[in-house]
Amino acid sequence: MKEHRESFGFSIKVMSEVLDIKHKGFYPWLKKSKSIRNQKSIEILYEIRKFHKGDLLSYGSPRVQKELRARGIKVSLPTVAKIMRENGIKAITTRKFKHPVTTNSNHEEAISPNLLEQNFQVSTPNTVYVTDITYIPYLFGFLYLCKFKDICTKKIVGWAVDTHMKTSLYVAYLRMLLRTKNQMKAL
Repeated sequence: MKEHRESFGFSIKVMSEVLDIKHKGFYPWLKKSKSIRNQKSIEILYEIRKFHKGDLLSYGSPRVQKELRARGIKVSLPTVAKIMRENGIKAITTRKFKHPVTTNSNHEEAISPNLLEQNFQVSTPNTVYVTDITYIPYLFGFLYLCKFKDICTKKIVGWAVDTHMKTSLYVAYLRMLLRTKNQMKAL
């Protein structure tokens, strides 16, 4: 009735006559029901905050409602959801770990020939390198560590790190490697 009065300008007396109810009881009922509902909401909020700590931060409104019922507090799911929403209480969710995709076989690029043909017996250092990418989880996603290994000496001769796995990760390292090698030859 209050909403209709505000929205359409109907008086409480007229609406009471149409609905065949007594208008004199409306205002006391409105005050009483609000205070009782408000008090119950405060009690429910107190209970929610009491156990919505530590490991229970992952509880959303359905689990909170079950927990409240287990403690003997009868409350509906929409009420719990509304109280949590109005007070900024949210379930903290964690995403499942998803391995990044490191191989894309569906491409139109030319496939490089296998020049080593599984022959890893190399006698001259700095002639054959192998590379690999390792992904490292961190706060905002993954870092990709590209390592280069000299097959002859079995030592890591360099590495590069970036937030992507694009070809530029390899190319940047190879350019740096070539500059380093040229500088070493000049000495």
